[in-house]
Amino acid sequence: MFPADLGPQRARLGATIDFVVAHMRSPEALREVLRDLGRHHVKYGVRREHYPIVVDEIVGAMVDVAPREWTEDDTANWRTALRLVAQVMMSGMSEV
Repeated sequence: MFPADLGPQRARLGATIDFVVAHMRSPEALREVLRDLGRHHVKYGVRREHYPIVVDEIVGAMVDVAPREWTEDDTANWRTALRLVAQVMMSGMSEV
């Protein structure tokens, strides 16, 4: 599923997270982009059971590099937000 050079993929993930944060108050625009992203991931072999794993890994990485001010609430809020993102992406998978 992953190329040898993760640089471009890392950049796309960062850009997607930035987009999600910037558009939290525009759920329709966000929903369509995330559904399309979910449809797109199917061709790479992504399955529904992968999403919770990815959410946990992203949140874990955030905790690992977080500043001291990071709280358990921050962790819980990011986990909730990324689970919602995953749910919308998975809804796009069923449209393939």
